[in-house]
Amino acid sequence: MTRLPVVLLRLLTPVAFVAILLTARPAAEWEWVPLAASAASGLAFGALDLRWPRVAGVLLSMAAVFGAVVTVADESLTGPSLVCLSLLVLSSLAAIRPAEIVTVAAFLGVAVTVGGYFAGQPGGLVAGNALAVAVVVLLGLNRRQYRVQARQARELLDQTRLTQEAVARGATLEERARLAREVHDIQAHSLSALSLHLQAASRLVAELPSPEDKLAACVRKAGELAQEGLIETRRAVHALRGDPMALPELFGSLPDNASIQVTGEPRELAADVTLLLYRTVQEGLSNARKHAAGAPVSVELSYLDDVVMMSVVNRTGSSSGLAGSGYGLTGLRERAELVGGEVAAGPDGAGWRLSVRIPA
Repeated sequence: MTRLPVVLLRLLTPVAFVAILLTARPAAEWEWVPLAASAASGLAFGALDLRWPRVAGVLLSMAAVFGAVVTVADESLTGPSLVCLSLLVLSSLAAIRPAEIVTVAAFLGVAVTVGGYFAGQPGGLVAGNALAVAVVVLLGLNRRQYRVQARQARELLDQTRLTQEAVARGATLEERARLAREVHDIQAHSLSALSLHLQAASRLVAELPSPEDKLAACVRKAGELAQEGLIETRRAVHALRGDPMALPELFGSLPDNASIQVTGEPRELAADVTLLLYRTVQEGLSNARKHAAGAPVSVELSYLDDVVMMSVVNRTGSSSGLAGSGYGLTGLRERAELVGGEVAAGPDGAGWRLSVRIPA
């Protein structure tokens, strides 16, 4: 039995008790007392089932007992109907243990059998009432076991899914660690050596009797680029390994025409998020340098309650071509998707705005 039929059964139970009471035709006036008590217990069950399931189970047991009294006193189907309805619903309650349900059913079975015998009811009727109690309880317990197995199957599926996700995360972390080692080795053996050789070349050029200014500038610039490459590579390694990175350190070398404004309460961010914010600034400054060289650029970092936002705004100058439709913006969007964020780029007055929004 799925969850929906169980809910419907519990909702319709009070209605069924009232219907049985309204259609009852007892042989004696005093039988209205156990009939009304059984119906009242059924109605109280409907009101207390979700809040106090154990108390609701006791109420159903009382409804069945009062139904058994009517069954012994009257040969109509009213009493057995109350007993069977109470036991069927009782067996669906997860808060009631199977052993308790069997105990109540056994007590009622003995009561209607022995009571019907001493009341002088026909043997077939007595046996039929006892059989009805046994069949209803067996059906209820069987459905209960089916629900338990279905719930266990769902839990097993959920656990399997979580295990698969954990394995996938582990494989991803392992691959990222491998990439971090490779990048680190490239940095250590190639870029570091290149930077040292360029520094040596710069000193040699400076010691020449008549050094060429352009040659010296080119060598010096190459050395600076190599040094920047080393720094960027270290940042990439930190991000791959998930090491924390501080935003002030990443934004400490903004160009003279760029300013940064931070609003909200700063908080620690994941390495992927920090690197994404930094790459956003890099892309925005690069586009501004290409298409609006020298124009003022503002970098805005906002820590909100539920999101972190980073924007790079070129306030003046031409906005033509700043959409960043190449690999730079594509890479930013891919990075943002990995952390559940989104990237937007578009005109902002006379300039252009590149922004990223990341859920906190």
